[in-house]
Amino acid sequence: MPNKLFKSQPLLALAPMAGITDSAFRLLCRESGADLVYSEMVSADGLVYGKKSWELVKFSSRERPIVIQLFGKKPDKFAAAAAMIVRKIKPEAIDINMGCPAKKVVRSGHGVVLMQDPALACQIVQAVKKAVGDKCLVSVKTRLGFSNKKEILSFAPKLEKAGMDFLCLHGRTYPQGFSGEVDLLMIKKVKDLLKIPVLANGGVKTPEQAAAMLKVTGADGLALGLGTLGRPWLFQEIKEFLNTGAYRELTWSEIKKVMMRQAKLAYQQKGSFGLVELRKHLCWYTKGHAGAAEWRARLVRVETLRDIQKILKEI
Repeated sequence: MPNKLFKSQPLLALAPMAGITDSAFRLLCRESGADLVYSEMVSADGLVYGKKSWELVKFSSRERPIVIQLFGKKPDKFAAAAAMIVRKIKPEAIDINMGCPAKKVVRSGHGVVLMQDPALACQIVQAVKKAVGDKCLVSVKTRLGFSNKKEILSFAPKLEKAGMDFLCLHGRTYPQGFSGEVDLLMIKKVKDLLKIPVLANGGVKTPEQAAAMLKVTGADGLALGLGTLGRPWLFQEIKEFLNTGAYRELTWSEIKKVMMRQAKLAYQQKGSFGLVELRKHLCWYTKGHAGAAEWRARLVRVETLRDIQKILKEI
C-alpha cells in the first residue's frame, strides 16, 4: 500500500497518550495544525471480547487522517482486532504499541516488553499486516531499547522486514521513561537503516526543539506528545518557525478561546463526564500564568460549561 501519509514533509503528528488524546483533543490538534493524530492506546483483546474498548476508538471524520493504536501480546488477538477496525471504522493506519513503559502495561507483558522478544514482535506485525491487507498502513511505536539504546538497531530492521510501513521512535530507553536526554543521533542511525518513513518522538516542547530534532535525525516528521499539553497550537508554531524562522505566540485572550473550544467539544462528545476529564487540560493551559495555582484550584472542580466560562471571564 503506497504511503500517502508522508507525501508532504515534515509530517507533524499528535502522539498517542492514554487518558489524553481523546476525540475532542485530537480534533482540536487537527484544527491547530496537526497533520495526523493517534488514538489513545486500546487493548486488542478488549476490542475482540467487549464493547467498552470500542468507545476509545470512536472518532469524527474531521480528525482524519487517524491512527488507531493497539496494545497486547497475542498475534491472533491483534489480527482479529485489526480486521474488525478496518471493517468498522477504516482508519488510515493501525499502530502497534511496543514502547509504553507504564508499570501496569509492563507487568502484563505488553508495550515496551515486546522489545525483549523480537520474534513475537515480528509475528504481531505480520499478523496485523495480513489482517488489514491493503486497507490501511501498519506502524509501530517503540523506544530505543528495553535495557540499552542499541537494541533498536537490530529491532527496527526486523520489524520493517515483517511488514511495518512506518515507525514512530521515542528517543529514550525503557529505564529513562519520559525523562532524561533524548538521543537524536540514535534516531538518525535508525532512520539511515530503514527504507520506510520514521517519525521522531520525545522531548519536543518548542518550535526550536522541533527544528533541531528534524535537522539532526533526518526524520520524516515528528510525533508530539507532552509538549502539546496546554499548547495544542504547538503544531502551528512549528510550521511557522520552519517556514519563516519565527512564530507568533498566542495571547491569553486567544488561549481562553481555545480552552472553551475544547470544553465544548468534550461536552458534545461525552456530556458532563467529558468536562470532568477536561479538568486536567484546563490546568495545563494555565501553567506559567500569574495566579495559576489559584485558578487551577477552581478549574479542577468545574462541572458545567457555565462554570468554565465564569472562571475564564475572571482570569
